[in-house]
Amino acid sequence: MGGYRYELSRYAFGYHDNDLHHYGSSPDIDSKIKPEMQVFNSGLTYNYNDDSNIFLNIGKSFRFPEVDEFTFFDDSFQQQLNTDLKPQSSLDYRAGLRHKFSDRTKGSLSIFRMNVKNEIYYKAQDVLVYGYWNGKNSNYDKTIHQGLDCAIDTKLRSWINLFGNYTFTNAYFDGGQYDKNEIPLVPRHKGSIGLKFILPMNIAFNIIGTYTGPRYYLNDQANNYSKLNGYMIADTNLSWQHNDFKITFGINNLFGKQYSEYAGVNVDSGLKFYYPSPERNFFIKANYTF
Repeated sequence: MGGYRYELSRYAFGYHDNDLHHYGSSPDIDSKIKPEMQVFNSGLTYNYNDDSNIFLNIGKSFRFPEVDEFTFFDDSFQQQLNTDLKPQSSLDYRAGLRHKFSDRTKGSLSIFRMNVKNEIYYKAQDVLVYGYWNGKNSNYDKTIHQGLDCAIDTKLRSWINLFGNYTFTNAYFDGGQYDKNEIPLVPRHKGSIGLKFILPMNIAFNIIGTYTGPRYYLNDQANNYSKLNGYMIADTNLSWQHNDFKITFGINNLFGKQYSEYAGVNVDSGLKFYYPSPERNFFIKANYTF
């Protein structure tokens, strides 16, 4: 199997500040950017048994910057446009197997490597400006993300499924000033485990625990500081389905864990800043398939 894709994106920026808050009018921005990207995907699969196969995939992926990732505020709180921000691209390799052990149990194991060019990240300033950590999105030098992931799904009883997955990632800079250093905010270990209860009247109940391991703070490309703590949270949801209609009620972060998925450090002073993640929160959604 295989595929090819060409994409051209057009960004038109027309910003005119009327200075409603009297901070000092930012300069007008009138600019157009037209990044383009060519990507492909190819793969081989060998089925050695029913619902069991080995596979190899090679492809190129990309990400254009979001519109707001081009803009930033300078030290004078004037909005500026970073036209040097480039699209992110990656040459991806993945190989592995999917195996059906029995009618009750199936699993998968794969190894992967991603050669990433122009990885987009947020570069925070090293000093506070009027109490804010201003910064702008930039591109890393070449980076490598490689590792393995595995997953298993087993039926403990006719009405209980146990499922889980684990990913090990070694993400580091490939050349440049920080050669071989770990990339900030990428955990080496991440995984989840859960139970699914299949109840009468087309009701299903899920509870899932997700672990994210320690990782370096934003800005710490030199890996000079301690790592941001890992954390584990639990999510749960209850769903009811009737033919093509499904309604789901869920609770994220069931136990109200206080943690930060995203945090940075001032590399000069060592002062760390955190963006707290949501504590316990609820959602309800309805789906209709036709």
